[in-house]
Amino acid sequence: MKRNIFAAVLVTLTLSLAACSFDAEGAKDVLNTSKDEFKDVLNVDMPTIKPEDAEKIKDAVNTSKDTLTDVAGKISSAVSSSGEKVEAAPEDASQGQIDAIAAAKKYLEGAGFSKQALIDKLTEEIADKFKAEDAKFAVSFLESISFVDWKEQAAKAAKQYLSGSSFTKEALIEKLTSEGFSSEEAEYGASQAGL
Repeated sequence: MKRNIFAAVLVTLTLSLAACSFDAEGAKDVLNTSKDEFKDVLNVDMPTIKPEDAEKIKDAVNTSKDTLTDVAGKISSAVSSSGEKVEAAPEDASQGQIDAIAAAKKYLEGAGFSKQALIDKLTEEIADKFKAEDAKFAVSFLESISFVDWKEQAAKAAKQYLSGSSFTKEALIEKLTSEGFSSEEAEYGASQAGL
């Protein structure tokens, strides 16, 4: 049990170090200080971190830090053609894709859209008229960064429908599924709208 606690503490500290830049001696000092603090709390004798262990920890931390930097470098801010800043856009996205991301975000802030309805809106809107591949890219990208939750979009759409007319739960679910929401999303939307 004590070894499991120590292992969990060591893993937690190692992961915490991933966000910081330490040399081997600094990592050793942090871990040894933490070891003393945990010894007081857990009443467990912890081993001293040896210099070679500190070096291994430093290498693991630097590898994790490099991996995080690589991922972060692939997503950066961009500016759409209309001048709107798109906070998160893939580094290698075309201008059409960046513009489609910006437009999709704007649409999602207003009305409730299903995935297909949003793609249709992006490709059919006279003002935007994005290529189908750019629209699909934008929607997939927003899904990948968890910007959009289709269940919440169904709830937003359901509330909008109910503000203009009355529906039974079944009729509202049917309306939502006809708009491209899945049965699960439509059920959720109707429930969140109070039906």
